[in-house]
Amino acid sequence: MKREERYHLIQELHDSGATVSEQVKVYEEETGRSRSDYFRVKRRLHLIEECDDSGNPAGEQDCYFCSKEGGVFHHIDQDRSNNEPHNLMPLCRGCHTKVHLLVR
Repeated sequence: MKREERYHLIQELHDSGATVSEQVKVYEEETGRSRSDYFRVKRRLHLIEECDDSGNPAGEQDCYFCSKEGGVFHHIDQDRSNNEPHNLMPLCRGCHTKVHLLVR
């Protein structure tokens, strides 16, 4: 299932009024992906909504460095609780690992 289809499925599940447990179960069955992926994508959907209205590039989903599909948002200031759009940079997992190796 492609990324956009997963986003659409999660939005449908969210709007359905089903419990979170029910949503996760359907997501796992329909996508073959894990519970943690469900929450990662759901969190990302919330971030996308925040970023789109402001036009902040953190709303983009492709990796900032290599243009692969972004898998995570990097917190520029290293504060995981700071989810302001200007503090988030979409990165693929490989580039995210490299950034953290360089920062340490």
